[in-house]
Parts: sequence; structure tokens; C-alpha cells
Amino acid sequence: MKVIPSTDSVFPEILELEDVPVPQPSENELLVRIHAASVNPIDYKIRPGAVPMISREMPPLILGRDRRNRPVDR
Repeated sequence: MKVIPSTDSVFPEILELEDVPVPQPSENELLVRIHAASVNPIDYKIRPGAVPMISREMPPLILGRDRRNRPVDR
């Protein structure tokens, strides 16, 4: 799947698209396909570390908290 992860870049305007493995849901989880995502104020505050409850050491931090998604059939 394609993601734009939060990196240690000091330049917030640099966003890099990366491929990561599709997560495998466990017994009580649901896999969803994201059709659209947006970046809002909390996302650009997370990236430089301005949100204390979210550590930069909690990889992967994938930005885009607002999403449009549908469940994926197993």
C-alpha cells in the first residue's frame, strides 16, 4: 500500500510516497481500503513533534487522520 509516513526530515514540505506491506488484521480487527485521506491541523502538528502524547519514536506514523474508507472482504 502507498503511504506518506512522518519522517525525521527537518523540512516539513518534503513528503515522500512509500510502499509498505498491507496490514493483516487479527481476529477482532477489520481491514479497510482507504479511498481518500486528508491532512488536517493535527497531522502537521504531529510531524514536527508538537503533540506530546504522540511520540516520534512510535513508527510508523502515517499522516492523514480524516479518511473515506470501506471494509475489505476477507
